[in-house]
Amino acid sequence: MKMNEMYTIYVHFPCAEDYMDKAVQLEIQMPFVPRIGDCLFIDPQDYKHLERKVEQTEALKKRYKRWIYGGQRCSFDDASIVIAVVWNNNDSTIHIELGENIGEERD
Repeated sequence: MKMNEMYTIYVHFPCAEDYMDKAVQLEIQMPFVPRIGDCLFIDPQDYKHLERKVEQTEALKKRYKRWIYGGQRCSFDDASIVIAVVWNNNDSTIHIELGENIGEERD
């Protein structure tokens, strides 16, 4: 990799049914691949559309119930710790999952 080159990383959030759920993912650019345990701050405005998507779809509300507050509002604000890193050999993509704690349980 050349200097100033960026990695395309797909960010996911833990959910009840899917691992690295492509229905709710955010594409970001980073100068490095994060490791498990790294803390990443992603501006909430960058994933606000994902939260709205979850709020407006009953199936996604069920899958992401741990991120639903007050029965309606979705918030990924507490997800800042890298809990999984996956490189997909089939399409050369890098995926990470952000949660609240290393080793956290899936819903």
